[in-house]
Amino acid sequence: MSTRSLGPTENPPVAIHRKIKRFKELADMIKEIHERKAHDYGLDSDPHVNFNRAEHFGVRPFTGLMLRLNDKVVRIQSYITKGSLLNEPVHDSLLDIATYALIGLVMIEEEQDKGVQGGPVQDRTRS
Repeated sequence: MSTRSLGPTENPPVAIHRKIKRFKELADMIKEIHERKAHDYGLDSDPHVNFNRAEHFGVRPFTGLMLRLNDKVVRIQSYITKGSLLNEPVHDSLLDIATYALIGLVMIEEEQDKGVQGGPVQDRTRS
């Protein structure tokens, strides 16, 4: 059996903890779900058109997205209270929350790139 010393930039092999492995699997699942839903709801020119259409109602798209995220939180609160859900498993609601959070980050980055300030609802339909 031979042994060798590791070079200065080499790290010993590390076994991935099962929780980290599961986290990565769920992250991949979120990516797949987002791509499928963007295909169904979005346009080639704007995969988040369904969220951006909140502007038609005078609501900032980020705010509209957070309202949808809040619907999922309320569903989970119902699950905690009742112990079960009939329409959608709690697993799906949690995946949706993670997806909405990532879409929210994309929206904030886009707003910052355009120089749009966050904050309360802004009517940007009248430019």
